[in-house]
Amino acid sequence: MSWEDIKIEIGDSVKKAMEERHVSPDEVKMVINHVENEGGVKLYVPDTNRYLGKIIIGEATFYADYSIEGDKYIINSAYAHKAEIQG
Repeated sequence: MSWEDIKIEIGDSVKKAMEERHVSPDEVKMVINHVENEGGVKLYVPDTNRYLGKIIIGEATFYADYSIEGDKYIINSAYAHKAEIQG
């Protein structure tokens, strides 16, 4: 399965927040694919069916907070940041 095949559901308020944060649905799909299918690390919030995954794309790190319902992923939140470690 590729990231393009990931099925996501995004509510209106989350969609608006993602737009304000300049995070696209495709980037969220890439996060989910990375942690669910490519061995990336994800965090699980016990007893909540919520996960947090991340992926680095270019110079930015993208995060997705999501739940799993059947064969689709419900997006609870998504955000990104750029950081450079110097030293």
